Amino acid sequence: MILLGICSFAASALVVESLKSTLEMAPQTATSTAAPAAPTQFIPGPPPIKLDPVAVDYGFLAPGESRKAVVSMTNAGSHPLTIVAIQPTCSCTTTTNLTGRIMEPGQLLQFDVEMGASVVPGPRHATVKILAEGFGRALEMDVKGEVALPLRAVPSFINPPPTGPAKGRLVLESIDRAPFRVISSHGMPPVFLGFDPAKDETKATYVLRYDLSSLPQQSWPPFWLIETDRKDCPVIGLKVRDDRFAIAPVLKMREYALNLGILYAGQPKDIAVDIMEPTDQGVAVKGSESLAAQVLGSAPLEDGSRIMIRVTPSASAVGPLVAPLQISIGSRSQPLHAFGVVHPAVAPAEGATPPPSEPSR
Repeated sequence: MILLGICSFAASALVVESLKSTLEMAPQTATSTAAPAAPTQFIPGPPPIKLDPVAVDYGFLAPGESRKAVVSMTNAGSHPLTIVAIQPTCSCTTTTNLTGRIMEPGQLLQFDVEMGASVVPGPRHATVKILAEGFGRALEMDVKGEVALPLRAVPSFINPPPTGPAKGRLVLESIDRAPFRVISSHGMPPVFLGFDPAKDETKATYVLRYDLSSLPQQSWPPFWLIETDRKDCPVIGLKVRDDRFAIAPVLKMREYALNLGILYAGQPKDIAVDIMEPTDQGVAVKGSESLAAQVLGSAPLEDGSRIMIRVTPSASAVGPLVAPLQISIGSRSQPLHAFGVVHPAVAPAEGATPPPSEPSR
């Protein structure tokens, strides 16, 4: 009797499970004509989004310039898509926030991609990643531009030993193709390839040699400075990529290297530095033995403050100058590089008032 009861119970359980499976597999009668629901399974690839354009190239950007592009994206799939995020990989690039937006099949949405150029010349590159719910990979779009002064150096940096040679060459050219002269290469006479300044006419493009081995390694500068006769671009700084010169961001700033242009020994010059965060606690600046600095005041920006700073090279600092600066807000301090070429002091004309300096670029 006990065995019979057990068998009956087991049979009943099998019947219940069978009925349950039948109900789950039975076709459902759909009365709605709405679009099919998005698939619930995880898809390892990127979302089916079509971009126009597929990449953004801003070309040449002036130092500090911002430029915006409008990108259209279309849901090319058969199910609605939920946008999780549109994320650029570089802080120099911002995008429209479309988090949570649902795109029906065939629907088009537009978003802005804006690149803010630094003040240091060189290529800028970012990847914009578009993530959608239920998809394991982001759809990626390349965004690029090149920050260029009126004069452009290629490459815009120097890789010193052990990752590169101590000696090398670079191309220096004017963007507007106007001829110009190269005055010095980090305080030394420039060494040209295929050009003799004593015999040849000025050009719009030069090939120059540089030689870090002419300086002891402990004296390598964070920037190799080239001086020209272009009033709108008197100094070009080639970044020397050495770990000793790396600067970690503490404050949010547009740039962590300041091109001071031409300075005069013992004479002040006013520059502008943009800080992209609140400065309610006040701003202080600390110079160095070769470059004194003081805060003159500030002006509000839409996303921060513009700090006016007066810098004064020492009376003996003639030639290429790369000096540390430190800007502080409250207890946080940000180290910076400041560079320029210092000329011997010039006596101002009697009664003359020096014109205000343009913001550092």
